[in-house]
Amino acid sequence: MVTSDQQKGKMQAAKGKQELADRLSKALRDNLHRRKAQARSRKSTAVDCDLPHQPEKDSAKKFS
Repeated sequence: MVTSDQQKGKMQAAKGKQELADRLSKALRDNLHRRKAQARSRKSTAVDCDLPHQPEKDSAKKFS
């Protein structure tokens, strides 16, 4: 026979495990979003570096 104290203990343990799993899930999601944002910024920086530098029209007029 299970007493009410044992049931409460089991429910609290299950609740604690669920809270732990929820915190882990959130941390993993946040980490994934952060890594994706970093990858996007690295990719855009790499694309900017690959583009040839084109002088501005105003700077060409100053030296003429």
